[in-house]
Amino acid sequence: MKDLSNANTPRTIIQLGPSRSAHGGIASVLAGYASYESGFEELGYRFIFIASYGEAGRNGILTFIAAWWRLIVLSLFGDVRLVHIHSATRGSLLRKALFALTCMALRRTYVMHIHNGAFAAYYKGMSWPARAIVRLVLANAASLICLSTHAREQFIAMGLAIADKCQLVYNGIDDPLVENQVSSRPSQALAVTFLGKLCEAKGIFTLLEALALLPRSTPAYKLFVGGTGDAEVFQKWVSRYGLGDQVIYLGWIDGDNKNNLLRNTDIFVLPSLSEGFSVAILEAMAFGTAVVSTRIPGVVDAVRQGQDGLLVEPKEVEALRDAILYLLSAAAERDRFGASARQRFLEQFTIRRMACRLARVYEEAMQ
Repeated sequence: MKDLSNANTPRTIIQLGPSRSAHGGIASVLAGYASYESGFEELGYRFIFIASYGEAGRNGILTFIAAWWRLIVLSLFGDVRLVHIHSATRGSLLRKALFALTCMALRRTYVMHIHNGAFAAYYKGMSWPARAIVRLVLANAASLICLSTHAREQFIAMGLAIADKCQLVYNGIDDPLVENQVSSRPSQALAVTFLGKLCEAKGIFTLLEALALLPRSTPAYKLFVGGTGDAEVFQKWVSRYGLGDQVIYLGWIDGDNKNNLLRNTDIFVLPSLSEGFSVAILEAMAFGTAVVSTRIPGVVDAVRQGQDGLLVEPKEVEALRDAILYLLSAAAERDRFGASARQRFLEQFTIRRMACRLARVYEEAMQ
């Protein structure tokens, strides 16, 4: 990959999104930017982060107003070259539209970064005034960054961006394994891991149903679940399916706790209905773990069917059961998929590669 390093003083870019300590994919991506600060500076960019939502201990409206005011002040008086706005859908999109409109009023160059895989469906269900505002802010963005080839095709087909301005930038993460370090697998029950919100959009209830259909001859396993949501409802479904002895709910985990869990995971399962580009799947691949997921946009950009893992159609309970059963019973295939997933991560989804792709987007946006 061509080196985009810049020997001159780094150019300042505002990163605008949810608090980096918040739960969710965008926060994880922004935390990754922060951890790779020196790498971005080598590429010629310095970031100022503004939290627009989810600031710990602060009222949401006050956080939003403070972020809006800081954007105005920095745009008028700071040496800011570009504003990078990170958005999902619903409230996130409405908040970020106001920030984009502010950039337009101040004649400040900005790029929009859409992280939600269901953006097109959500956009079509909006009222026409709301759609008009979204079209306006996307049309005036110097670049529209999307996370998957399917999302990029949708944005172009819907007339929300022209091809030259619609950029594909895969999420990337720091390599959690040092050179020559290997994952240590448990010697008894196999470890199956799910990381995500406890909702059907992430497929957790489909997963429980699939596990309930496993035959008695299935090798011993434990399902480790990490994430937020309605834990009481989740536990009721665990009991309803008779999985109390197999399922261990960990709540929200991050940092070393998450790394230790993934390091000892045999199969990572995320049967989502939609994804932008799952950071959790990248984390599992980085640890050399076989993946079972759904054949949906975003996931298919990361996981190759039959090479890095197994993909099934969303909500196909029996297909999900069969995929999990196959990998629980086939150690050689788990190892093969895991090794391939690890290599694909190193070749495509490291934070260095993401940073270089972003640097190209920034360079074109500021021309």
